[in-house]
Amino acid sequence: MYLAMGVGAYLLPIDISAWFGIPLLGHTFVNAVVIWTLVLFVYCFIASVLPVWTLLQPRDFINSHELIVALGLLIVGLAIAGLTGRADLFASAPAIAPDIPPDAPPIWPFLFITIACGAISGFHCMVSSGTSSKQVASEKDAQYVGYGAMLLEGGLAVIVILACCAGIGMGLFERSGTGASYAFQPVISSETGQQIRYQEAWRTRYATTETVTNPDGTTRTVGGWAGHSLAKKVWMIVEGLITLRRRVGTIRNFRRYTHNSSSQLVSGEAGRIKEVEFRKVCAIFGVTDVRILDFPDKPFHNTPETVEALRQIIYDVRPDVLITQRPHLSGRNAMASAAHNDHDETAFAILEAQGLAGTPDYGSRQRPHTIAATYYPGVYYMPDEIDFYVDISDWKEQRIQAEILFSSQGHTETFARKRIEIHTGNAGWSAGTQYAEGFVRAAPEVLSRIHVPEAALRRASEPRQNHLKRIAGELDEG
Repeated sequence: MYLAMGVGAYLLPIDISAWFGIPLLGHTFVNAVVIWTLVLFVYCFIASVLPVWTLLQPRDFINSHELIVALGLLIVGLAIAGLTGRADLFASAPAIAPDIPPDAPPIWPFLFITIACGAISGFHCMVSSGTSSKQVASEKDAQYVGYGAMLLEGGLAVIVILACCAGIGMGLFERSGTGASYAFQPVISSETGQQIRYQEAWRTRYATTETVTNPDGTTRTVGGWAGHSLAKKVWMIVEGLITLRRRVGTIRNFRRYTHNSSSQLVSGEAGRIKEVEFRKVCAIFGVTDVRILDFPDKPFHNTPETVEALRQIIYDVRPDVLITQRPHLSGRNAMASAAHNDHDETAFAILEAQGLAGTPDYGSRQRPHTIAATYYPGVYYMPDEIDFYVDISDWKEQRIQAEILFSSQGHTETFARKRIEIHTGNAGWSAGTQYAEGFVRAAPEVLSRIHVPEAALRRASEPRQNHLKRIAGELDEG
């Protein structure tokens, strides 16, 4: 069976839409879905009239291995997620639901007529009695087989429900891209700026309703649980399992941070230039205590492991201000380019980690720490110019809040000289904010509340060629 599946999927796929020029779906019976449904009906008829040991028993024996492996993986995944705190089942699936969709069907008889795993409806008991009776050695075995199957069905039902709740509760994702190049991106709330989670994730995807106007002027309500198709309702279960798999996945392209004053960012001359230039940017602010978080110039994905590691960094280092790099670097003499297609995903991981660090989970012993401001400086190293600039998005609005926060943490207005952590890597992010890049040499007044040494301001207002000469060691500083 596995060989036939592999041949059909990769070597000799049967595409009747292309063969006969018929649509995949349509309003007539002449489409690929209807034809394949009829083929399956013919197969079901043949399977039902053949002796059990000819087709059904060998096929089910192979399928049983798949089911046992899948069930085992679900149990292991839930155990790991529960022990590590990655799955908050209480937040996404409370014992008593406080918010029920208004168009949800009544639990009686809906729960008992749903053909899912059959733990309650007894569907599998009904359809398997004819085949099971032909495979037991004696009638005495039927009691043990039936009772064991009932327990297994009940266990499967509980595990599937937990997996779905864990998956949906861990966050809402949207599929982006088509074909083999698609990816799942976190859905960010426009109100909170955080990833949609828990019951809000379920309501957003499956329970939200809206009123639309018909061509004749009348209105109707669309969406909601009742407004979804059967495929969408089934996909809710599939989506929960997919999300759960993502949440217990492994972390990639991520290295542990270092507390050293400097670290090896990338090998060779490019890494040295990058570190030198970043320290020059910090010097403009009068910041000398520069600590570099060691991330490779590769995308790291927004997985729970990544977010948790970033949150732990914030807990351990407890920075006052976080400075990140926008790594759009180019040119023949460019520093190591980190441009990739995962800027948003990386930025969301940074943003989520900052939010979680400021609001620890209930019962956590971690002392919360809020970062008042995040800067996005960038260093463009082109063959003909070097520009130092900072992102000053919303700085004027955040300045007062930053001062209040720093005061509450025991700092003074000279917080710019406090510990500032430099995160080098793929963390440039401007989506969803009012983006305002201001060159330091052109608009130093926007940072008037931060003490900037006069020498740094004079250097920032020098011609570009002076910067080039200084980097090359050709400028006489005397």
